[in-house]
Amino acid sequence: MARIQHEFLTKQLGIKKLYAVMGPSAGGIISINWSVLYPEMVERLIGVITNSQTPVHTAFNVCQHAMRVIELDPKWNNGDYEDNDGPDEATRLACQLMNIGAYTSEYFEQTFKRDSSETDPYFDIKAKTSYEKQLYELIKNVSSVTVDASHWYYTSRATMLQDIAHDFHSLEEVLNRITAKVLMVSCTSDMLFPTVYNQQMVEILQNQGKDARLYKIESMKGHMAGVFDTHLFSNQVAEFLS
Repeated sequence: MARIQHEFLTKQLGIKKLYAVMGPSAGGIISINWSVLYPEMVERLIGVITNSQTPVHTAFNVCQHAMRVIELDPKWNNGDYEDNDGPDEATRLACQLMNIGAYTSEYFEQTFKRDSSETDPYFDIKAKTSYEKQLYELIKNVSSVTVDASHWYYTSRATMLQDIAHDFHSLEEVLNRITAKVLMVSCTSDMLFPTVYNQQMVEILQNQGKDARLYKIESMKGHMAGVFDTHLFSNQVAEFLS
């Protein structure tokens, strides 16, 4: 993606230098790739709820499981399905897997309320609990409009394979290509891109003599705090850009 953007910016728009590149999550991955592939162009890098490598735990728990869920739906048919007759139920479950990882346990307890007085789930194994119904309807309404199974399938694979050290001997070697000033923003409750990996990246850059810093935020929104709670780090970004 960074290479495609580079082609457009340099050849179509004639841009030769970028004051800063910034993005959350997958957008942050692209931003890191920019700073590695085109260090002469990028002066500042801001990575939000992202990292230089997708953690193996995230690759398994969200990405691979989503792909397997879609593959197991007979309507998937190796991706050869008709519009309005695809593996919709599997796609909803794949989206649910991502959402479970993107928010914290506290967020789910407060958002999807349980009903301790309900009785049906205790007598009928197929009867959904109140919180199951709430999440299912939310995912159904969102995914039916915005998500296609093939898109989700290939995006999951692309996310699994995100590793800027690919084709290099080590993470240290590839990070040494970065000449930009670096600000990483991490939510301490992010289960998809845990803070420990941001800390590792920043420490490597600092040991190489680079201007790199990590800013930590706290939010029960977990990974999605980087999208919905930008007020928690907006001042730090403004200071970094100035």
